[in-house]
Amino acid sequence: MTQTTSKHRTSMDPRGRTLSAWLDMVHWPTIADRTPEQARSDYQVLVSTTTRRTVGGWRRSTRAIVDDGVQVPVRVYWPRRFDVRRSARDDRPIVVWLHGGGFVVGDLFTADQMCRKIANYSGAVVVSADYRRTPESPLAAAHEDARTVVRWAYDHARVLGADPRRLIVAGDSAGGNLAAALTQHFRDDATARIAGQVLVYPATDLTLSHMDDHAANGFFDVNAIDWFGTHSLAGVDRTDPAISPLLAASHANLPPAHIVVGGADPFCPDGRAYAEALEKAGNEVVCEEYPRQIHGFVDMDAMFPAGHAALASMARTISMIAPVAEAPVPAEASSPIRWSSSLIEAGTRLDEAWLRTPMVNTGRIMSTLAAEYWRRPPVSAAGALTSVARSVRLGSRPKRTETPRIETCGVETRAVETRSTAASSDSAPNSNTPAGKQD
Repeated sequence: MTQTTSKHRTSMDPRGRTLSAWLDMVHWPTIADRTPEQARSDYQVLVSTTTRRTVGGWRRSTRAIVDDGVQVPVRVYWPRRFDVRRSARDDRPIVVWLHGGGFVVGDLFTADQMCRKIANYSGAVVVSADYRRTPESPLAAAHEDARTVVRWAYDHARVLGADPRRLIVAGDSAGGNLAAALTQHFRDDATARIAGQVLVYPATDLTLSHMDDHAANGFFDVNAIDWFGTHSLAGVDRTDPAISPLLAASHANLPPAHIVVGGADPFCPDGRAYAEALEKAGNEVVCEEYPRQIHGFVDMDAMFPAGHAALASMARTISMIAPVAEAPVPAEASSPIRWSSSLIEAGTRLDEAWLRTPMVNTGRIMSTLAAEYWRRPPVSAAGALTSVARSVRLGSRPKRTETPRIETCGVETRAVETRSTAASSDSAPNSNTPAGKQD
């Protein structure tokens, strides 16, 4: 694996150190010791326990049909207090959200709260794509599914209450990789026109030549990245621009980009480098860096207030995306949307609500720890306390500093400082589309 070590290390947010210390203290298994199925379960627990829950809005499930008969499950989310069945308004943005998870983990369940928040905060219609994952399917299948969902969203935008000329692709981590690749694909393919892209800590160079080695932070280190690479990139040409958008021959004529990176994330240089490439090619770019934040902080907004701030900024960008002037408006979609039955929808909602309960998550955590206890000798209490004290640096708090302005290769990267308390973070960034109440 090729990697570049930065000349300086960005310290983690104290919450990130606390999370890492807790994982060490309880002897949580590293992802290198997990199978894909176990890692998927772990990721569901992580998201369920660290994501601020949002209610309001509503969703429906269906499947986008591919020409060869392959079906891609999708969920459609509408903002709170908006009913597409009764509203004549169809000028809202439409967002295709592609979940993260290294192409191996993540699904509609783990992306559910993120999509609800984007819909509620921005007023957009959000389409969440459940693309095929590796290693069961080749990496190319994920890209094919993502393209299919974009075409489906573009063709059915009017039916969904949105403007096809305001189509945005967005995603986090591996989903950010897919979103960046989609903008390049549809730049040259007129079957859909993309008006904007939102990339959250994206992996844009799968050769990892821009990756910053933050192995010391223990939460998302090079060993974890190697594990994902083993399960998703085996036999794949990592230099192919179709999967490494940063390596494309041209970045010209791409839609406006909003890029979010965390200062303590190994993929922070990836986001910066892609912002630089887009800016040099004459595109409109905003790159926001959140100091000391780890990979995944936006998804874990119950633990990291910076995640809520980043989400609010993303929502503002989405709400202000201008229509693509030269984009042809698709005719009425020839194929009607076949929504899932009400019974199936209700069953799915109950099942996912059950998976989010503390009782279920506690049981899943204890089961994992019990299995790990018998697999390895437990850590001593003295060693655990020493690890916690060293990692968390008990009693220390980060000093508030003036927000720095970082110039990165000609692209202004806004380093965003956030308050340590989330007392005011429940307010929606768009007064016309207030956020749902928080549980």
